[in-house]
Amino acid sequence: MSSSNPAIYRRVASHESSDDTSSSELAPPRSLSDRCMDKGIALLWFFLAFITHHKCHVSTTLFSKDSHALQKLLQVVALLLGVQVVLATYLCVYLPYFKQLDSSAWPVYCPRVIPTASGLGVLMVVLLIRACWPVWGFLTPLILGIQFMGLLFVSQLIPWPFGG
Repeated sequence: MSSSNPAIYRRVASHESSDDTSSSELAPPRSLSDRCMDKGIALLWFFLAFITHHKCHVSTTLFSKDSHALQKLLQVVALLLGVQVVLATYLCVYLPYFKQLDSSAWPVYCPRVIPTASGLGVLMVVLLIRACWPVWGFLTPLILGIQFMGLLFVSQLIPWPFGG
């Protein structure tokens, strides 16, 4: 860098933008057919997860002491899930509402939280599959994957007042 032309930097508020696009131009409104297709796919995943849950006795396997699942591993999975909830609460509640930081500041303010949560999530999935393996065998990843997708898509079926 030469000293004859020093760069001048200034802080930009998160609501300011470097380009001149307004917020109404960012995302076009979605058509009714697109929204209905999304709801249909979500309903399909929810129905598939419900049937799988009922036929495979998922609740009995995960929460009963009499099941053949590895109980110690299920307890470790429950502990890791608790840590995941704490990390998500930290990122989604504490930082935005108490520290007034948006998600763009997370890599600077707490750079290790997202990689830690990701690693713990992968470990949690592996341990959950291993804990349920004695019950369902090779179908364990498929059953747990369907349950996860049903849980993920059930939020699409909740009516929101914002029209999405």
